Amino acid sequence: MTEEERTQLAGEYVLGTLPPDVREAVTRARAGDPALAAALDDWERRLAPLAMLAPAVAPPAWLRAHV
Repeated sequence: MTEEERTQLAGEYVLGTLPPDVREAVTRARAGDPALAAALDDWERRLAPLAMLAPAVAPPAWLRAHV
């Protein structure tokens, strides 16, 4: 995997846009791939401030009933 591919994969992982099977594979690979772990950490660090901008929203009651 090239650095560019790794960076793109990490970004998609952090944004939550990967299909579930690919996301699971990245989660497993993170522990054994320091370069992938670093790319994921970098994306998480860069995107964290955006989460601070969004107001907190309580989930609807119907959703909680299904958890």
